[in-house]
Amino acid sequence: MKRTEVLAILGILALTSPALGQPADDEQVMVHNFGVDAKNTFGFAARGISLQNGPLRPLSLKGKTEAMLQERGLHPRIMTRQRNYSGLNLAAGRRIESVDLRFTVDGIPLCQYQVKSHETVDGKMAVFGKMPKLEVNASYSLDNWPADALVRNIVADTLAQNGVNASFTKNSAQACLWSENGQLHPVWVWEVEADRLNYTVVADDLRSFKFQPKHFHATGKSKIYPHNVLDVELQEFTLRDMKETGYLENAYFITDVESPFSYVTKADLDFTAFGPTAEGFEEISLFTNANRALEWLETMGYKNFGTTPIHIAVHAEFQGDTNNALYQPGANYDVIYVGDGDGTVLQNLATDADVVGHELGHHVVYHTVTEIAGESLVLHEGLADYFNFARTGNACLGESICPDTAYGNKICYVPKQCLRTGDNALKYGGADLPREAHQKSQFISGMLWDLFAKDAIPLEDITHLVLRAIDLLVEDSGYQHFVVGMMLADQALFQGGKCSLIYNRALERGLGALLTDITCETVKLPAAVSVIDVPGVERDTPVSKPATSTSSKSSKKSICGVLMGASSANGQLFSFLILFILPLIPAMIRRSTRK
Repeated sequence: MKRTEVLAILGILALTSPALGQPADDEQVMVHNFGVDAKNTFGFAARGISLQNGPLRPLSLKGKTEAMLQERGLHPRIMTRQRNYSGLNLAAGRRIESVDLRFTVDGIPLCQYQVKSHETVDGKMAVFGKMPKLEVNASYSLDNWPADALVRNIVADTLAQNGVNASFTKNSAQACLWSENGQLHPVWVWEVEADRLNYTVVADDLRSFKFQPKHFHATGKSKIYPHNVLDVELQEFTLRDMKETGYLENAYFITDVESPFSYVTKADLDFTAFGPTAEGFEEISLFTNANRALEWLETMGYKNFGTTPIHIAVHAEFQGDTNNALYQPGANYDVIYVGDGDGTVLQNLATDADVVGHELGHHVVYHTVTEIAGESLVLHEGLADYFNFARTGNACLGESICPDTAYGNKICYVPKQCLRTGDNALKYGGADLPREAHQKSQFISGMLWDLFAKDAIPLEDITHLVLRAIDLLVEDSGYQHFVVGMMLADQALFQGGKCSLIYNRALERGLGALLTDITCETVKLPAAVSVIDVPGVERDTPVSKPATSTSSKSSKKSICGVLMGASSANGQLFSFLILFILPLIPAMIRRSTRK
C-alpha cells in the first residue's frame, strides 16, 4: 500500500478557466477545472458547475471539494468530515466562502490531514492543505485502541529522550489513525504538561510517532560584565530561545540554585535590572556567558551540542569548598558546577566568562574523548583552555579570579593575572613542565596559541581545525592522535596549506618523539578522500560519563587524579575530571524544585 501526500493548495483558479491537466500525486499545487454554466451565473444560490464529462448540477463548496478529492484518488473508505464552515455574507463584508474538511476511516479521524477550500464571490477558488492517498483494507474500532497505561510509559520515555522531565500531566487525549509508509496505526494524541510547558506526543503502546513542543521560544535580555569584574561597564546581551517560564532556562542551559539562594525570575525575561550587588547577578552571568560561549562555538561550525540542556549549578560547594568549577557528564543530563570562590584561594568564578566557557569546552571535547586520565586528561584541559583564548583573542585565562594572596599566587600560573596562559614556552618532557594536568596542559594550549601569535594563522581557522580534529579522535586519544588529527583536518579544510606550521609547532613543543613516522606527506589524503565527510566517532558500547572540572587547590585539599565514587541522588555517576587545579569530590547539590 503506497501512500502519497499531496501538498496542496496554492492554486487560485477562475471557474471559467480552461481545463488543466491532472497534476502528479506529488505536485505542490492542487486545482480543479470547474466550469460555470452561463444559465446559472446569476445569484449565488443558483451557482452550478459542470464536471468533466458530467451533467450540470449545483454543488455546495463542500461537494465541489469532495468531487475534486475523489477525482484525485481519494479512497472510497476515506470519508470527509466538515469541521468549520463560513458562508458568503455581503452585508457583513464576507466575500469568501470557506469550508474546513478533515478525513475519517470507520468514523475515526486521520491524524495528519486537513483541506480547506475557499471560493470568492466572483467565482475564484483556492484549496489549501494535504489529502491522504493510500489504500485502506483493514477495519478499525476504538475498542481495540492502545491501553492508556502502556501509552503513558511511551510518552514518559519520549519526553525524557527529548530532555524534558518525564513527570507530566495529561491535559487531553484524542484517538486517531496515524499514516506512515502506507500503513494506518491506531494511536493516541496526548497533550501533556511538563515543567509548566505544553507538549504534544503521538504514540501507541510500542513507540512514539511525533513529539512537538506546544510553546514558542522567546527572547530575553541580561546586562553583565562582558568579560569579568575588571570591565568598567556592564554590557547588555540577548538571550535566545528562552522558555517562557520567567526563569533562566532555554533550549541549551538551565540554572539550578539551592537554598539559601533563590532563583532569579522575570516574567518578561528582562534581567537587565540586576546589578553586580544584587542577588541573582551570578546566576544571570553564568547563564548568559554559557550561551555566549556556545553561540561562538556554533559560528565556528560546532554541531555536537546535543538535544538536552546542560544544567548550571550556581553557588556550588565541594565538601564545603567554593573554590572550584567542574563539568560532569551524566546519564540524563550534564551539569556545570560553579562555586563562588572564597576570595583567598580563588574569586569571581561566577562572573568571569572564562570559567563557564572552559567548562563548556569540556562538553565539546567529551563528544569523542571520554577518557579522563593521562594524556587524554591533559588534552581535555588544553583544548578547553584554547577555546577561551580563541573566543576572546586573549591568551590569559581567568584574569579576574586570581586574588593577591599567598594561596592565589601559588595557584595562578601568572600570579594576580592568569590562572593559566597560552603565552608560554612549556615543552612536553621539559624540566619545567608542571606535573599537574591543568597546568601541564598549557603546552597544548600554548602550541595552538603559537599558530596564531607566531604563525599568523587566524584564530577562526585554527578553531575550525581543532573542532574537526576532535571529531576524528577516539575515547582515549592523546597527544599524537590530536596532532595527526590537526594535520588530517588541514588536508581537508585547507588542502594541507597549514600542515608544516602545525607539524613544526608540535616539534617545538617537544612532541617529535611521538611523530617519528609522521610527516605532512604521510598524512596527505588522496584527492577523492575528504575528512570533512568523516562523521563523528561511533562507539559500539556505551561509555559511562565522568565529570570534568575547573578546580583550585585549597589549604585542606591534596587529592590528585581521577576520583571514582558512588552514584549521586539524581542518578549521575560521581566520577570526576577536575578542570582547573586539583580534583575535589563535589558534594551533593540539592536542587530546590521551582514552584
